[in-house]
Amino acid sequence: NDYGLNWYHSNLGFPSGYNAYSFLIKDSIVYAATNKGVIKTINQGNNWEIINNGFSYPDYINTLTISDNILYAGTDHGLFSSLDGGNNWTAFANAGLYPFNEINAVAVKDSNIYIGTFRGIYRFNSLNNNWVSLNNGLDSISTFGVTSITIKNNNIYLGSENKGICKKISIATTSNPI
Repeated sequence: NDYGLNWYHSNLGFPSGYNAYSFLIKDSIVYAATNKGVIKTINQGNNWEIINNGFSYPDYINTLTISDNILYAGTDHGLFSSLDGGNNWTAFANAGLYPFNEINAVAVKDSNIYIGTFRGIYRFNSLNNNWVSLNNGLDSISTFGVTSITIKNNNIYLGSENKGICKKISIATTSNPI
C-alpha cells in the first residue's frame, strides 16, 4: 500500500519460461496473457495456475478482455472465449479473416465484438458467424497493424503499429486519423 514506491516479485509458482504480455483483473482473480497460454492467480500472485484447456496448443495470448462474464483471449491463431472463468476455452469462427489471424486487441460493446489484427479491425457478425472488415478509410491495411482498441460511447479508437491513432466516429461512419 505504498502507491507503487516499492516493487516485489510476485511469481511464486509462475511457470518457468512464461512471459506475461497483458493482465486482466476480474473480482479477485488476476489473469495473465502469456507466450504459452493463459494463467491466473486467486491469491494476489502468490501462486499461478495454467488454464489452457481448449487451446489447440500452448499459444501466444496477446490480449485479454472481459464482457458480461465472458473472457476473450486474442491469440496468434484467432479469438477464443471462456464462459467459466478461463477453465475452458472455445475458438471463435475465423471466417472472414486472413489465414494468419493474429489478434492483437479485443473490445466488446453491447453484443458487438471487435478485434484488431495486423490487417486492420473487424467486427464479429453473429448472424453469419463470420468477421466483417471495418477497414474502409484506413490507410494501407496491409501495414496498418492494429495494436489496441477502446470504445467510448459510439466512438472506436485504434492504436496502430505504423499509422498512429485513428478514431471512428459513431461506429457507422468512416475512420479519421486523429
